[in-house]
Amino acid sequence: MQSIEFLKSLGIAAALVASITSLILAVINFVFARRLAAGKEEHENELQEFKGKQDAAFADFRARADEHLEASKALRVRQERIESDLVRSRGEAYGEIWGLTGALSLFGPNKCPSASELSSRLSNWYFEQGWLLTAGSKGRYFLIQEVLNFFILHSLSFRRPADEILFGAPSRAMDELRKIRNIELGVDPRGDDGRYTLREIQVCVGAWKSRRLGATRDPTLPEQAWVLLQFVMSSFRTHLADELKSGEVIPEPAPEPLPTPEPPPTRPTLRASRTSIFPS
Repeated sequence: MQSIEFLKSLGIAAALVASITSLILAVINFVFARRLAAGKEEHENELQEFKGKQDAAFADFRARADEHLEASKALRVRQERIESDLVRSRGEAYGEIWGLTGALSLFGPNKCPSASELSSRLSNWYFEQGWLLTAGSKGRYFLIQEVLNFFILHSLSFRRPADEILFGAPSRAMDELRKIRNIELGVDPRGDDGRYTLREIQVCVGAWKSRRLGATRDPTLPEQAWVLLQFVMSSFRTHLADELKSGEVIPEPAPEPLPTPEPPPTRPTLRASRTSIFPS
């Protein structure tokens, strides 16, 4: 009897322990579930907050990028307009300087303005529109002024060669002028498409000035001076035309030290044979 009661008590105790254990497990599961739900909710909130900040940052970046793009477009439009205005203004200004330097041309007037008059006209133009000249064109402009002021300083006049010399030969007048340049200036003849760099022209001018300083009594000196000035001006006009045609700045080669100007000792010229291409 006692054994039966003991077993009943033991069973009741076991059932009680199992119930308590189940209750404890249920409580633990409930607590863990609550914590898990709270952690998940907190994580979701953080994720949403991060996503909101990311979206805001992306929207701000896109707005800034669009603003920068619009500014770049506006700047490009302004630059294109400025360049267009500059090209138009340069074309007008180059047209004026073309007319001024055209006073000495192969098919120009026989009577030329004086060196001082021509220098003054060019100076007036330069201080009004010279800012439109590119670096290469500006160097050629100053070389023209250098030649003119050399003439003024040494009281050298210039006179176009006689028509019989320029136009009397069977060959083209331009070819005859190139021959004269070769004889008087030491310039290698080049075809209609030939170009001379600023450095080549500077060397030519320096050599001519050095030779002519000791030959001021030469009666053909005015014709020689005309050939020099016409060559410098013609090269200047050609450079201007090339710039306007291409719409770009034509770079000059890197400058090199100018050699000491002296006449080539073995160069055959009409001057060396004591004959002149110009009548005395």
